[in-house]
Amino acid sequence: MIKKIFFLTSIIIMVNSGCEKGTTIVYFDEGMVEISFANPGRVDFFIPDLGASGWNYGDTGNATETLSIWVKENSGKEISLSGISWRLYSINEWLIYDGTEFVPPIILPANDSTLVQVPITIDEGLAHQIDIADGIEDYTNTGTFKFWAVGYDNEYYKPIGSNYIYSEMSVQKP
Repeated sequence: MIKKIFFLTSIIIMVNSGCEKGTTIVYFDEGMVEISFANPGRVDFFIPDLGASGWNYGDTGNATETLSIWVKENSGKEISLSGISWRLYSINEWLIYDGTEFVPPIILPANDSTLVQVPITIDEGLAHQIDIADGIEDYTNTGTFKFWAVGYDNEYYKPIGSNYIYSEMSVQKP
């Protein structure tokens, strides 16, 4: 008899522990975009040394390259694209820079795509960090860019999801 009571009590506890009392959260699907490079490949920055003693923070030497990135809406929702975020990592995977290039808001209809121009400027300070990451100050080295899209869906105004794309980059004196 004790075994039956223990068994029934165990069954009741297991059934009740699986039931939640309270509100149920509903997750709506989110806007999703896929990004890709229009011209994949390494991005080379030739940064002039405008100071007297090599690349230094605060010196005005810089180089800008404009990258073309395709943005395709994949979730069947109208979205507003507000920027492309990016990070720059050194050869030993240190985070060197984290930023967002904002674009005028682009309304992207469901399942449509657009080409976005993203200007990236590397100054002497960033170039110096990339250069010395291998332990040698020789005014040349490589790093990695990571990009993703930023925006929101126009139905629920929730942030969009995006894939990441990566590109190798290099800095060197001209």
